[in-house]
Amino acid sequence: MTPSTASRGGPDRDRHAHGDARFSFASFWRKVPTPLRWSLAYVVITVLIALASVSWRGNAGGTCAQDGQRIVPEMQVDLQTLDGQWHRFCSIVCARRWLAHRGVDRVQQAIVRDALTGKPLDADVAFFVRSPIVSNPANGNNIHAFQYRTDAADHMRRFGGHEIDPPFFVE
Repeated sequence: MTPSTASRGGPDRDRHAHGDARFSFASFWRKVPTPLRWSLAYVVITVLIALASVSWRGNAGGTCAQDGQRIVPEMQVDLQTLDGQWHRFCSIVCARRWLAHRGVDRVQQAIVRDALTGKPLDADVAFFVRSPIVSNPANGNNIHAFQYRTDAADHMRRFGGHEIDPPFFVE
């Protein structure tokens, strides 16, 4: 034994002292009682599943063709241009701006979402209301689509606003 290792208790003591200072998940896990292990495993798995589903759901609609915002599926607008291409938007306002920037005044098909249910419906059978309620603060969207005229009338009675013509000209 050299004088430097003798003062510290020898080479074996050095190795064990260093080993004790490190965290070992395996040794920690073995010390945890079995029922607690199952509870911890359940919590970890539940959190991972929740995070994965939020991440997946959060981008389910993709991004808006006009401003690049993440699309909330219940607010999504889909337009099929006359050349057959489909384009997704985060709101009616973005879809109208996109068409205006391209000088397009007609589309082959327009699908909007009902403001109450999020259900897709053809824009040519929907009822549209412009109201003080802004559904997307980033672009100021205040145009809402409804499947039923009674729902549109209820929205106007509760929040104000007025019915407008369909925002898209469908051929």
